[in-house]
Amino acid sequence: MTGLKLIYDNQQIEKAITKIATQLNIDYKNKNPLLLCVLNGAIVFFGKLLPLLDFNCQVDSICVARYGKKNIGGDLKWLKYPNLTLKNKDIIIVDDILDEGITLTQIIKYCQENQASSIVSVMLADKQKSPIKADYTALNIPDKFIVGYGMDSNEKYRNLDGIYSI
Repeated sequence: MTGLKLIYDNQQIEKAITKIATQLNIDYKNKNPLLLCVLNGAIVFFGKLLPLLDFNCQVDSICVARYGKKNIGGDLKWLKYPNLTLKNKDIIIVDDILDEGITLTQIIKYCQENQASSIVSVMLADKQKSPIKADYTALNIPDKFIVGYGMDSNEKYRNLDGIYSI
């Protein structure tokens, strides 16, 4: 596609997801965590990760937005809260990208306020510039605007099977 530069192809992404799943399977072997998919960006990552997990878990989603129709983040808007209770649960936040850490910080704060027992974050991609770090990261990426594998630009490119910069 014109104007897009491939950063990771599908094979590289799936290998990285398998590696994270392997570690989560070790870390959560005898637990029953609640996995929170951060919509819409993490939907592809979440869909690939979930079948690789071999421990009991619950699944829910949240929807927050900072970008809207822009390529720069703005104020965080909560569009959907979890349906399940977070109280006394081990929470695994599954998100697409760690950029400045604003979204992740607010989601963690929400989980803490709702009395989660523990909270970890799993990121598909990390720009490595946030003061907050994910507990599990599949891929490090350059500090560019990224699309594909669920990530979008103005609701376009989510369906690309690789990760690209614009």
